[in-house]
Amino acid sequence: MKAKHSECRIPERLFLAVPIEGLFDVLDDGLAPIRLHCSEKAARKATDIRRPAILTVLAWEAAAQGHEFEADGDGWRVTAALPHHLLACDDRRALAKLRVKGRQSCGGILISNLEDPRVLLLFKEKPGFTAWKLPKGGLEDGESRRQAARREVAEEAGIRRVRVLGKVGMIQYFKQGKKGRRREKTVDLFLMLSRDGECNIAPRKGESFVACAWLTFEEAIARVTQPEARGSIARARALTQRLNKR
Repeated sequence: MKAKHSECRIPERLFLAVPIEGLFDVLDDGLAPIRLHCSEKAARKATDIRRPAILTVLAWEAAAQGHEFEADGDGWRVTAALPHHLLACDDRRALAKLRVKGRQSCGGILISNLEDPRVLLLFKEKPGFTAWKLPKGGLEDGESRRQAARREVAEEAGIRRVRVLGKVGMIQYFKQGKKGRRREKTVDLFLMLSRDGECNIAPRKGESFVACAWLTFEEAIARVTQPEARGSIARARALTQRLNKR
């Protein structure tokens, strides 16, 4: 018997085994409708691939963005193709075999207040490139992730009076490196409260940020340029709602 996600609780993540050599084909192109599994162990057991790579489907983010799943025995079936930004890979063995190098970053989803929150997005402008982004950047030696997130918000937005409310989660994406090698970037994001409310940033030419906007969660999800960030903003909205109920 099948049930839609509105009737059953979808796991935070679902899994699929794919050939290692085909991992980035899926991560680049997205995933066709297919049966998914509730654990890495179940995904490995369901395939005849000798040493597969385990692909992670960000099921919570997918459901929050309107994608539907159906319960299918001890697994789930996605009813429509999923875009690449709803996929990830936490399989360290497979990434090492593919010689993927990693880099860690941290950042903040900064809100103006808890009662009627607005989210800060920064507008980055460089020759031939513009983007609406969250403040984030690389982790420095000796820093905790929380310290790095606060520093990046201060450096990129010029906002220092913030309170960290909790960790939202992590986003992952891959870039093409030298000689065609892939590079992995992971970003730990924290929900932060601006102690000064909706303050405007001064244009930060050294950082290429020239403006900012304080938006509702829905507006921020629609406007942010990097699709991988949309699920994290949705999670920040859910965390804010929980904090408001306390």
